[in-house]
Parts: sequence; C-alpha cells; structure tokens
Amino acid sequence: MHKFSFLIIFIFISTKIFSNVNQYSNCNCPKADPKTLDKYAYSCPEKTLNDKFYVFGEFLYMQAVEDGLDYAILDKTSERFIAGDNLIPGRRIGFSTHWTYNPGIRAGLGFLNYDLWNAEVYWTYVDIDNSSTFHFTDLGALIPLWSNPSTLGAVRNSKDAKAFWTGSFNTLDFKIEKGFYLSEKFLFKPNIGIKAAWINQTYLINMKIQWGAGDPFHDGEFDGNLEFRAIGTKAGLASEFHFLKYLYFYGEAGFSFLSSAFDLKQKIISFNGGEHIITQEFKFDTFTPVIELLSGIGSEYSIKEKIKVKLKIGYEIQTWYCQNQFIKIMENSTFQIQTSDSEKKDFSLSGLTVRLGLKF
Repeated sequence: MHKFSFLIIFIFISTKIFSNVNQYSNCNCPKADPKTLDKYAYSCPEKTLNDKFYVFGEFLYMQAVEDGLDYAILDKTSERFIAGDNLIPGRRIGFSTHWTYNPGIRAGLGFLNYDLWNAEVYWTYVDIDNSSTFHFTDLGALIPLWSNPSTLGAVRNSKDAKAFWTGSFNTLDFKIEKGFYLSEKFLFKPNIGIKAAWINQTYLINMKIQWGAGDPFHDGEFDGNLEFRAIGTKAGLASEFHFLKYLYFYGEAGFSFLSSAFDLKQKIISFNGGEHIITQEFKFDTFTPVIELLSGIGSEYSIKEKIKVKLKIGYEIQTWYCQNQFIKIMENSTFQIQTSDSEKKDFSLSGLTVRLGLKF
C-alpha cells in the first residue's frame, strides 16, 4: 500500500491547488467560431492548441509475470517413485510467489493539430529480473520438470532448487489518434497504429539430486534462452473525463495482433556423475495477440500560454499470450503429472506509470 501513498498525496495537493481555478465559465477564451467551441473541454479552446509538437517521458515500475515457469514437482508420497510408474502426485514448485517489481522507461514524441488529430511514436523498455529458491527438510523429493524422465527412477533425495528468470522487454509503437469531445468534459479518442516488439528471456535452473543413501549429490542444470520478435497492427480507445479545469481521469484500452517469430535454445546438464548434455534448438513463426489496459489521473497546465506541461500517474496492465515456449522434457514424455495447477504460457506486465510531457 505504501508504494501508492504518493499517488494519494499528489491527488490531494493537486486538488487544493487547482480547485480555486475551477470556475471555467470565466476563462478568457480566444475568439473563435461558435461551432468549433464544443470540441474543447469547458468550451474554451486554448491558445496552445495550434499544431504543436510534444515530447514525453515515463518512469515505469512494473511486475513481470510469466505462466508455466514452475521447475519441479514436490512428491511427498509415502511410496517412492519407481521406474515404470506413469503418475507423479504432488504440487508444482516455481515462481508463483516470487515475482519482483523492476524499473522501466517509456519515451516518445508526437504531433497534435488544432482539429485534435494526433500522431505519436514511443519506445518502451522494462527490465526482467526474478529469482526463486526452494528448500525443505520433510520426507519426499523434488522431481525436476526439465530433465530426462528416464533418469529419475532412482531419485531418493532432492531437496534444494533455485531458478533465475531474467531478460528485457522492448516495444516500439506508432499510432494515429482522433479526439472528439462527446460532452463538455468527456473526450473520446479512438486510434490505430503499428506495434513492434522484441522480448528476450533467460531461464536458469539448478537442482541437487542424490541417487541413493550415502551417495554424493549431483548438480543438474537447465539453461534456456528465448528470443521473440514481432510486428503487427494495433487499435485502441482512450478517453478523458475533466472533472476539474486542470485535473482529469483517463483510461486507455488497446488490442494488437502481431506476426511473431520465436528462437529457442536450451541446454540440459543431467544429474549423472559424468557430464551429459542435451541441447535443443527450435525456430517457428506464429501470431500473438496482446491486450493493454491503462487508467489513472492526469493534470495539464500552460506556462504563459507557450508551453503546456502534462503530468499523468496511472496503473498499466499488458498481457502477451503464449510467450513461454520453453520445453519441459518431463511434460513431453509419457508420464502424467497429477497437480491442480492449470498450465498457461502467458506473459504479463503490470504496475505504476508516471508520465511527464511538454508541448511546445
């Protein structure tokens, strides 16, 4: 909760500052055709709204989450797992409660003309850095999901595992937008455009397994690298509700459909005493849908009617479908894994956005 306390402070201070200038009926509007006045909030077109370029930057504090990054099954049954069994009861161990927030940036520029046509291009970057560890002292064993199942029949002790999921998220967006004032305070802005994306993921897993009582522990590793490239069309809708002269609520929703290419390279080092490495490489093309949602509160103010300053604070959610293309060898075998968890492969970003813009 404390992460968003400054948002509450911002709303309170801004309300106190701007509430005394909320008498928009007395604003000094420039002379204009009465038929054009209804295009602007409070029927008052600003002098700064005359075919202007603008720039903006955003600070992002986002949580990256990806489904299907579990790395082991916790098998605590009384009877040991033996070769030939085709059922492994237990619960999945993974990143379900180990997602962290990481910083990111967004920067762009645009052009807005007097008729509320808007063209905008912007780049987004978010760092991905997560880790997970698991250790237990009870009876049972961790069955790795990323290793060759034919080698797991003699597992007698495996209680330690750690995993790292890192990478980078990049998108480049271009959109054309048209604004319409549906009422004195409500602005409606449909848009279309193009989205390009490149997402890199690295997934590292390390586990220790003991084959029998008194035997030494052996390390097993999984090293996966996944590159995603995509480009396609996007469409969306944005809106603003100006409840005070200099304060407004805003919301945005967008959908993209991208032509995508995956390049997967993964390496598995077995738990045997002698090093045994399995290397896999796959490349394939597909289509990826993306959903984006954003809402928050914004403020605008003109400095001597020459420069307009815009500040926005909001919460953003993005969902990228079927991004986890790492291959679990165990799940591609004839073994069945009895757990209550459904297997999804979606990637999502969610978190705080703070935007500062200047229009000249």
